[in-house]
Amino acid sequence: MIEVGRENIEVAHHLNRAGQHAARHDSRFEQVIEIFEAVVLALVAVATAWSGYQAARWDNHRAELYGEASSLRISAEGLATSWRNSSSADSATNTG
Repeated sequence: MIEVGRENIEVAHHLNRAGQHAARHDSRFEQVIEIFEAVVLALVAVATAWSGYQAARWDNHRAELYGEASSLRISAEGLATSWRNSSSADSATNTG
């Protein structure tokens, strides 16, 4: 019986050594995965910041174009009104 107990202890020590070796291998693999995750997260952060910058930049450009379009629309309405008034005056003088 004593020898059976020793064999169990030896098997346990052997399994423990094998587990430590596997743990070192897993930890190295896990370190590589963690570094990869950190790089991916950094790229996501940069891409998010860049898209925010671009959105703000295009929003400003859109606002400028909207202001220009409003100014042109107001000028066009003024010219159309002037043309209608002059056409009305011309037709009133020509019909009489």
